[in-house]
Amino acid sequence: MEGSFAIVAFHARPAATATTNNNNNNDIITLATFQVLLSAVSKRKNWRRALQILDVMIDQEDLQPNERTYNAVISACARAGENGAARNVYARMRRANIKPTVVTFNSLMAAYPGTPRWRETLTLLGECNREPGVEPNLITYTTAIRACATGKKISTALTLLDVIKEKNLGPDVICYTAVMDACSKGNNWRKSLELLEEMRAKGMEPTEVTYSVAIAACGVGLQWQKSLDLLNEMRQKGLKPNAIVYNNAISALAKAAKRNSHLSVKAHAPGRFSREQQQRQMDSFTPDVDTRQLWKQAMKLLDQMKADGIELDGYSYSSAISACGHGGRWKEALELIQQMKEGGPKTRPNRVAYTAAITACGRSGEWKHALELFDTMRNEGLQPDRVAYNALVFSLRVGRRPNEAYEIWSEMCGKTQGISRTTTTKKYASARADQKHILPDEITVSEIIATLHRTAIGRPNSTRIDEVFSEAVKRGIFLNPNSLNSMWEVDLSGMPLPVASAACRFVLNNILRIAQASGTSPPDKDVQFITGTGKSHAVNGGDDDEGTTTTLREHVRGILSEEFDPPLYATIPKRAQGTVVIRNAVLQKWISSKVA
Repeated sequence: MEGSFAIVAFHARPAATATTNNNNNNDIITLATFQVLLSAVSKRKNWRRALQILDVMIDQEDLQPNERTYNAVISACARAGENGAARNVYARMRRANIKPTVVTFNSLMAAYPGTPRWRETLTLLGECNREPGVEPNLITYTTAIRACATGKKISTALTLLDVIKEKNLGPDVICYTAVMDACSKGNNWRKSLELLEEMRAKGMEPTEVTYSVAIAACGVGLQWQKSLDLLNEMRQKGLKPNAIVYNNAISALAKAAKRNSHLSVKAHAPGRFSREQQQRQMDSFTPDVDTRQLWKQAMKLLDQMKADGIELDGYSYSSAISACGHGGRWKEALELIQQMKEGGPKTRPNRVAYTAAITACGRSGEWKHALELFDTMRNEGLQPDRVAYNALVFSLRVGRRPNEAYEIWSEMCGKTQGISRTTTTKKYASARADQKHILPDEITVSEIIATLHRTAIGRPNSTRIDEVFSEAVKRGIFLNPNSLNSMWEVDLSGMPLPVASAACRFVLNNILRIAQASGTSPPDKDVQFITGTGKSHAVNGGDDDEGTTTTLREHVRGILSEEFDPPLYATIPKRAQGTVVIRNAVLQKWISSKVA
């Protein structure tokens, strides 16, 4: 016993001494010693020590652990994020025929919110409800609501709040804040703010965390002005905003700037939309929200953070850079990157910050600066992800740089090495095709093809377009064989016009190759391209294009009749207005001319 008790004696010498000097209350005092020690190691998240203490107690015949002991060990494991260990202790508790209490379930449930296994919290809530003699309390339900926030389960969180009210458990500020968080993360920002008002109506004072959640909800709803109002309200009530609160407010500005920038482009794009569509866009665009001014608000918040003695982190800078980018302030974005480099470890530019700055430069047509940032990022050991690559490709499209865009595509596909385009001395690691974080997607392909299409002179770029699309098909990005597409019926709906053109050429040339290889005529089938009757597209496929527009359906008909020799004149069935059909006779004539 002396050897096994050494763990306890080492950590709790005063209690051990009391035990030695008091033989009449040996069991009580020793048990109290264990409880105090377990409480201490639980607060320190020292779960391994807690398990050792439990084993020591179990080895003593006269000192068997009770429900408080097991609860303390479970809590230590849960606080340390050791879900499996907590569950094992719970199982040992069951085997020892010790009845769990609501504290047991609360301790177990605390291990899961905020983790990928958040559903376990709701499972444990069900077990708690079924356990005879155990009633969930406010902590139990609040923990379950926190799990709902992780899983974005708004309806479940609201249902649990109703249960709390029905059971007269008296939801407190922490409970309301958890439900608000669930609504915010589930994109129901209005409900989140409604709950804030409900709290106030009941005389509850929001905490710093409550305000932080409410400001984040404003960001989800693009309510940047409300986020700033809440921030000012915090100050008026004597609450000090922390970095998280400020970051949520800056993020709200960045999101609003992004949305308003897109609305402004759509609402003022000549010839891009019908009059009715333009009017709807103008109605949705708030005139008093000047996108170009939101970046100033973001910069003011950064200054305010510094004045409050709060250290800026990567998220603070990245959100501000994004706001600058959507306000056309690429120079300010570069200045913020430089400030990050000059700051401490927490402010070193990360991938998100560089990507935001690349986007800022791209929106302003500063493709050279975008390339420099991309090269700098890799030179500093940050592997660009697909979002960063797409941001760079976007900047090259705006800057009309087809050669550089094609190089980036080849790099992403692992066909060339990633080399610096702004220096001649640095060569980077090869972008391998099996690196999933840089695999191209539909956005990549669409931007690359749009860049090549808008600057095409003669056949070289057209050939490259077809190469890019063919590679995209091999990778399952477009015309995925697992979809409804086949050689004879192809869904083009939703594709940008240049991509749809490439898809038409790919499908028809594929049919031609098969016919040439087999030496026989293709089956007696029509080729059908599903286009929909959809909206108008700018012919060159860019946000800044002006002039001619067309529908995808008419564009496909034009491609078939103008780019193929002899022309492939297509029809539109009366009962399928969203379909362009090449009749088999027309297809056979075209194939015969090529085979001959």
